[in-house]
Amino acid sequence: MSHISHLTSFLLRLLLLYVLFFAAQIVFYFYNSALIDSISANELWNLIKGTFVFNSVSIFYVNLPFILFSLIPVFFIANKGYQKFVAIWFTATNALALSLHVADIFYYPFKLARISNEDLHYFGAENNLKLLGAFFLDYWFVFIAFALLVWGLWWFARRTIPRSVRPLSWKLYVSNAIALLLVSTFAVYMIRGGNFSASTRPIHVSDVTIYAKNPSHSSLILSNPFCLLRTLGTTVSYETYFDTPEELQRYFNPVQTIDNKTVRYYRIDENTNIVFIILESFGAAHLRQLNAEHDYNYTPFLDSLMNAGLLFTNAFHNGKRSMDALPSIWASIPSFKEEFLSLPQSVAPLNPLPRILADKGYTTAFLHGALHSSMGFVAFGNASGVQQFFCREEYEKERGTQDFDGKWGIHDHAFLPFAQEKISTLREPFMATVFTLSSHHPFNVPAGFEQKFKGGTLPIYRTLQYTDAALREFFAQARTQPWFRNTLFIITADHCSGQEHAEWSQVPKNFAVPILFYKENSNFKGRNNNVMGHIDIMPTVLGMLHYKEPFFAFGSDVFALKNPENHVTVNYYGGYFNFIKRNNTFLFNEKEISTVYPTQWQTDSATLQLPFAKAFIQSYYQAVEQRKFVP
Repeated sequence: MSHISHLTSFLLRLLLLYVLFFAAQIVFYFYNSALIDSISANELWNLIKGTFVFNSVSIFYVNLPFILFSLIPVFFIANKGYQKFVAIWFTATNALALSLHVADIFYYPFKLARISNEDLHYFGAENNLKLLGAFFLDYWFVFIAFALLVWGLWWFARRTIPRSVRPLSWKLYVSNAIALLLVSTFAVYMIRGGNFSASTRPIHVSDVTIYAKNPSHSSLILSNPFCLLRTLGTTVSYETYFDTPEELQRYFNPVQTIDNKTVRYYRIDENTNIVFIILESFGAAHLRQLNAEHDYNYTPFLDSLMNAGLLFTNAFHNGKRSMDALPSIWASIPSFKEEFLSLPQSVAPLNPLPRILADKGYTTAFLHGALHSSMGFVAFGNASGVQQFFCREEYEKERGTQDFDGKWGIHDHAFLPFAQEKISTLREPFMATVFTLSSHHPFNVPAGFEQKFKGGTLPIYRTLQYTDAALREFFAQARTQPWFRNTLFIITADHCSGQEHAEWSQVPKNFAVPILFYKENSNFKGRNNNVMGHIDIMPTVLGMLHYKEPFFAFGSDVFALKNPENHVTVNYYGGYFNFIKRNNTFLFNEKEISTVYPTQWQTDSATLQLPFAKAFIQSYYQAVEQRKFVP
């Protein structure tokens, strides 16, 4: 094939990689079929699409240099020596990538998950090197097959070395430059999960659940080069403070049961609808009901709800970014050094609130004005048992594209009425989660609203006013619906943003958010000054429902605390784990409690808190390492 052109050569090599990656996954399926649930006809197309997306990302991650070498419009591109170098590079890098991809066909039964960065340190251990040697002996035929694969790659690479062009034509330069631009654009498009929206992040392991509704199908879609490269730097390492499970559980145990002997003042039954409203960046620092000394008036409607409902005045988020909110709120799983959803271990069996309620007959839905691929929300929703999704795609299919904000998604004033309409179509009882987005950088309000919302000293204030007005309209419409009076609203913020005053930039106030329980004509009223975190919401809801089964959570049922003044929530900031209590905050550096705020509590009970701090952190990272998030 020495007569082929540079572009034909490049495309044939790229096509070969797609064929080989996909073929390896077919072999993976048949070899491990006993460990993988059967695939229904209506699941097959989604699995194929997901496989194409993740294989594309693997191929582009590994072959970015090859793409550049093949298409760069420079004078030496037609040189025979240079083209032989490109062929060698193509063979070597993709032989390594395919070795990882093929290895998991046989390694998967030992781990039931794809190879990722967490596995690398095992291969360096002395005993595991011996096990690796035994693996070579047991699977000798694999290495023969792999040697043939490498030879085939090299044979194909040599056969597709393009013809020399003498003299070099400007058409070659132009065509290669255009091809490089197009291929690079497509690579970025795939790496971002198949879109260019600002609301999306580079695709991660946890996004596999967009395509695989059944957890056992996730490994069919994932490819090992992607899993390994995307998880570099996310190896789980932690201190082992307690050597036995019994000793560890003496101080903390994430497997819990509800104490149904507790007499409860706050209770709901299994016919009560539950609607979560997560407000983008509505930190406590900006809200009059939680920061009265600065006399803010940017959120009058939300403040009125807080005045009418049950407000937790010492409430905190347990992550750093928007993507951390749903695992904390739905599953009682916080994020510390790394976002939980960025860890490969997050692709694991889960039994969070949406799945628990779905098993009780609830209809579950998630509503957010960004794309399905935004921040891993829909991916985690699929993994959590959410049944219906209403996002930007569904909105624009019904109402057109005119309400897109040009960056993140649908403007709140347009999306919240849409969300209310969709909630009204759900079969009761239901659990719906509405996540707003407009109060986000660059803090722009839609055209025509500039004069209505004047804002204040920080850019975010105008968008807080705007979203608060949209929230008022949401409630005005919802109040006309028959489901409204039978609905518990749980309103919070995903995280803080842009504090104006210094005290709100310091631990623990830099994690302070509202948590509000609101139900029309109910006893959910007043102010609760005990500490509550996002991770406490799930067990608290289960407690109000008198849930009888064991569940997994890092938070607590705050209405059943025997010593509420000692209740703790935890987050991570500046290299320290912050253990926040009602009257003080302990900073734990994984060795000792190094600081206590306020300082007058320094001699209080830091020594008593140390075993709990150690047990909590060890329990968390042990659960992550073992992918064990169910009882």
